[in-house]
Amino acid sequence: EGDPDRPLVTGCVYNSDAMPPYALPAEQTKSTIKSQSSKGGEGFNELRFEDKKGAEEVFMHAERDFSRVVKNNDALKVGFETADKGDQTIDIKNDQLETIGNNQTLKVKADQQVDIDGKQAVKVGTTIVIEAGTSIELKVGGSSIKIEAAKITIKSPEIEIAADANAKLKAGAMMEIKSGAVMTIGGALVQIN
Repeated sequence: EGDPDRPLVTGCVYNSDAMPPYALPAEQTKSTIKSQSSKGGEGFNELRFEDKKGAEEVFMHAERDFSRVVKNNDALKVGFETADKGDQTIDIKNDQLETIGNNQTLKVKADQQVDIDGKQAVKVGTTIVIEAGTSIELKVGGSSIKIEAAKITIKSPEIEIAADANAKLKAGAMMEIKSGAVMTIGGALVQIN
């Protein structure tokens, strides 16, 4: 008899043999769709809603893979509509591969820090441009190269400049070369003008 506009799926009604996944009434604000892995498996997939005031949450659990197909735009906003602006944390236990078919733009409105425990390799097909408002500094141990708007400073216990063919050193105004000990200038032909 019942209301045909509000059907009841009896296979989903909890009973003593099929208890709800969360204890009642303690977890009464949770609604969930939770499925069990097939025979021999102990995992589950779950879509859960927490409606408790101040702790609202949508939770998804994939026992193995999670696949998503978006045929048009995909937008993710974190904390834009709340007083607490919110953070995002991404943890990947194995490898990550990201492929971008066109351009990529990353805008950071404060600081950015990258920590790499191993090596880093950057390969660019054409040109790399690094621009800084005040300075760029490269450091390895006690050696450093610092580039500022009006000066470049190179510091190291030993500096070697080697050219397979020609090497030129020019100054538009003054040039000063000093040595605290011995200075050696050698060549098949040395010309001083």
